[in-house]
Amino acid sequence: MQSIRDRSANGDCRSAGFGIALSAVFLLCPTSHSASAADASLASNKPSDATELYKVQIVRPAKVGERFHMHREIERSLSESSAANGKPRTNESASMEINFSGTLEVMAVDKKHEPVKWKISAGTATIRQAGSTGHESLVKPGTEFTLSFGAGKATVADYETQHPLSEAAKKFLPIVFEATGGKGDASLGDMLDNPNASRTASWNIDTTAAVAALHSFDPKLKPSEVSGTARIKSVAGDGPKKTLIVQYEFKADSKKPANPPSGMTPVSATLNESGTVSLPADGSTGYFSAKALIHTSGTFKKTANKKESSRVGNRTVTKTVKVNEQTVIDEDEKVNTLITYEESGFGEKSEPSTSPSKSPSRSSSAADAASEK
Repeated sequence: MQSIRDRSANGDCRSAGFGIALSAVFLLCPTSHSASAADASLASNKPSDATELYKVQIVRPAKVGERFHMHREIERSLSESSAANGKPRTNESASMEINFSGTLEVMAVDKKHEPVKWKISAGTATIRQAGSTGHESLVKPGTEFTLSFGAGKATVADYETQHPLSEAAKKFLPIVFEATGGKGDASLGDMLDNPNASRTASWNIDTTAAVAALHSFDPKLKPSEVSGTARIKSVAGDGPKKTLIVQYEFKADSKKPANPPSGMTPVSATLNESGTVSLPADGSTGYFSAKALIHTSGTFKKTANKKESSRVGNRTVTKTVKVNEQTVIDEDEKVNTLITYEESGFGEKSEPSTSPSKSPSRSSSAADAASEK
């Protein structure tokens, strides 16, 4: 983990081992138009609200050529304080914002029909870097590039060689798409999915999946060091417009977080994440909205020998003293996301939009439901 001064100079207030999960918001993978038998069976059962079961599934089967629109806002703030022998020494802070909107088209899926590669057409992609007061563009509106996941991270690349991405775009755009971990939306889905979620009971998140999602926080994190739950907070609307409001929270404790400040030994680190996700109860893909809050805190230490000189009579006396240094790093992150599904024109080029598209039947009610907290 670099010092906050180095990160600010690089325009990145994210600590290398922190600011990882960003989790609660994710990209919705559109479903195929033919509902599965399980989905149809679930929709046909109409017990009372108290006993009704719902299928919470973040990642839906997708087809090459399907498209959806995404609007995402990310805010990060970082503070770093240090002390020597118990006496405060420095206190620094930095912040960063990224705004993105655009169209995402599925280019490839895996054997489970989960998207693994996308073609992105940017509408707006701006960043306010640490130390700056204004936003600057990462790419021009209409710029196309590819997005893929692998080795626990997102990678963006030029779609056409005549329109290469800048180094800044290659550095900061992956942050947008790693909002739920190294597998994108699939990371959160692995943690939260529940085929039989009731209105009245919470369920434990999948801690093994959480360990994979938090690899950049601590690559040696154990499932026993993670705990968390999810629940259906409420069900909004009725009939085909019914919306699930899923609330979750989890905590990870680490003794060896990734990339501590240079020369320092980790003492402890904690990541707390909470979020609210709104998605259609019938398994369709008319909209998707989410909010997430992530707080990460880490304490690091080192012991250094320092020479001190003092005058004793007419002589200068130099001695070596031990200095116990401690650094505490805190990071807060907020992520807001709205996804709307493009229901026609698969495989055809669509113009990028600079604001979230609204589906009259779903999008507005979903966004309103997501704000309820």
